[in-house]
Amino acid sequence: MYRSAGIHFPSDASKEENCKDLVQGLIGTYDLSDSEVVRAHVQKTLRGVGITEIRPNPGESFDPREHNGVAAIRAPAPALAFRIARVLRPGWKSIQGTVRPADVEVYKDD
Repeated sequence: MYRSAGIHFPSDASKEENCKDLVQGLIGTYDLSDSEVVRAHVQKTLRGVGITEIRPNPGESFDPREHNGVAAIRAPAPALAFRIARVLRPGWKSIQGTVRPADVEVYKDD
């Protein structure tokens, strides 16, 4: 075990899993908080370890590598089909890839 500030960290392979759990816990805190101060602190903490927010703008193309389409709505114009209508929950990514995709509504071609 590695000791730092009174916290015991395992020195084996489970360390990576513990880090993933911590990141997921911080993301969950961001999702549950209504406080902009708490959200800003979580964003800063995650950026410090190389994790940034995925918050696409409406009208951007849907990318299944970074976006999770949770609802489809009729496009007001054909050119908007398969584009993002609204972001419901931001996602997160690192240089290794997507940590959690952004939940979005997607315009459908109808």
